[in-house]
Amino acid sequence: MKLEFISKHKKLLAIIICILIFVAGLGAGQFLSKKYSKNLDRTLDPADNPIKIGVLLAMDGRSSELGHSIEKGIKLAHKLTPTILGRPVKLVFFDNKGEKKLAKKLAKTLIEDEKVDCIIGSNSSDIAMAVAKVAESAGVPLLVPSATNPLITANKKYVFRACFVDTFQASAAAFFAIKDLASKTAAIIAENDSIYSNGLAKNFEDNYVSRRGKVVERLAYDRGDRNFAPLIKQAMKAGVDLLYMPANFAEGSLILSQAADMGADFCILASDTMDKSDLIKLKGSAVDNFCFTTFAYSANMAQKLIDNKQKAFNDTWRRNFPRKTPNAFNAIGFDSYNLMLEAIKKSGTAEKDEIQHAFEGIEFDGVTGKLKMNEFHNAEKPVGIVKIINGKQKMTAIIERK
Repeated sequence: MKLEFISKHKKLLAIIICILIFVAGLGAGQFLSKKYSKNLDRTLDPADNPIKIGVLLAMDGRSSELGHSIEKGIKLAHKLTPTILGRPVKLVFFDNKGEKKLAKKLAKTLIEDEKVDCIIGSNSSDIAMAVAKVAESAGVPLLVPSATNPLITANKKYVFRACFVDTFQASAAAFFAIKDLASKTAAIIAENDSIYSNGLAKNFEDNYVSRRGKVVERLAYDRGDRNFAPLIKQAMKAGVDLLYMPANFAEGSLILSQAADMGADFCILASDTMDKSDLIKLKGSAVDNFCFTTFAYSANMAQKLIDNKQKAFNDTWRRNFPRKTPNAFNAIGFDSYNLMLEAIKKSGTAEKDEIQHAFEGIEFDGVTGKLKMNEFHNAEKPVGIVKIINGKQKMTAIIERK
């Protein structure tokens, strides 16, 4: 009888232990489920699943001022619109220092380690070309903010451009030279081994000649040169009325100063790389009536050229940077971020292939003008012309793409 009682209690005890183990296991499972559910069900917690945009710019080196300007525009746009599709946007910034090898390495880091959904960068044609190859190979959408060489997007599926392309920038420059400057003869000065400078030089010459202008001198220099007197003298001797100068600021500013010192009486017309704050620090005679092409925005625009987008941007900028005047590269950075968000919104998912598809034919109304992405992934948009008048930059014309 006693043995039977013990046996029954042993069975009951075993059942109770099993029940307790089951309940404990169930509780642990629920705990683990709650702990990791955020990682499994993204729709329940979008804040834990940001959309990551890599930003790759030259913050040191020759193009550093442009890089810092674009960065400021991107950060301001992000401050105003920090979320899309109900998810936060996380920006991952890297400085490529204007070096091709470093830029390629950092692009891979953004893609492989940071797992970005897309990239904005870089700000010069040589570097953007290298980054474009990495992004294309990895199938990651890349939006180039300010690099204008046509080859960057050529035959690329995942690479797009937020700015105009050099073929149109040069065409606009030639149009302005003939129509507004009444130019008939020109010299062209370009940097050896520069994709940007030589691309613009060739496109300008083609368009200038097609408009019945005559190019009588083709001048070349090397990066880092400081004495341009022999080349300027050659242009003066040829009797040209225009010098077209698609130069980086370091060399371009020296050409301007030395031409003034030598008493050159031809007009000098340059490209968007001369759009820098240091320009107005040059002595007046060097920059009087100097003109350059740039994005279709300036803090000082002819009243007839300003639209509501630009007015709103100016107001926003003043509230955030009351002591700093905005420039065209601030504006293109601002537009690049918002254009990327427009594509992400259009994609509906932020998946890489969907973003790529959304960029095809996208239309966008930005601070630097209305754009339409064409079949070559280049933005069809206007070019602005800035002229130095009484020591101040003023945008005097906007040339629309026809």
